Amino acid sequence: MSADLDAMTAVELAGRIARREVSPVEAARRALEKAEATQTSLNAFVFLTPEKAMAAAKEAELAVMRGD
Repeated sequence: MSADLDAMTAVELAGRIARREVSPVEAARRALEKAEATQTSLNAFVFLTPEKAMAAAKEAELAVMRGD
């Protein structure tokens, strides 16, 4: 699934999350993995906040599960 996530647009990912095909936690985890893996060569981020990202993803997952 991680390769699939890498190729999705934001709109596709949002739709799959809404349909509960992809977990927000899974998507955030993969995004962080990719950011950390490429940071040395791309230097795309000033800093990463994985704890905040995962906390937000967990909240989003709860909202999806509630149907919000």
